[in-house]
Amino acid sequence: MEEQVEQPHEQHDQSPAESHADPAGPTGHPGVDEVVASLDRLEELPVSDHVAVFEAAHAGLRDALSRAGDG
Repeated sequence: MEEQVEQPHEQHDQSPAESHADPAGPTGHPGVDEVVASLDRLEELPVSDHVAVFEAAHAGLRDALSRAGDG
């Protein structure tokens, strides 16, 4: 039987915020971009407040989707 050797965790020079950055950038839809930007404040809020932020983001995305065909 082969012995399993645990590998040390890699160290990264990025902060947690940088490692979760959106690599895609803006969506091109102002309403969606605004909702995504609203999630940036989660880091500074207590976890107990995250649900309200996610619910507001969900409502904003639903609204943007419902108006996607309007023009």
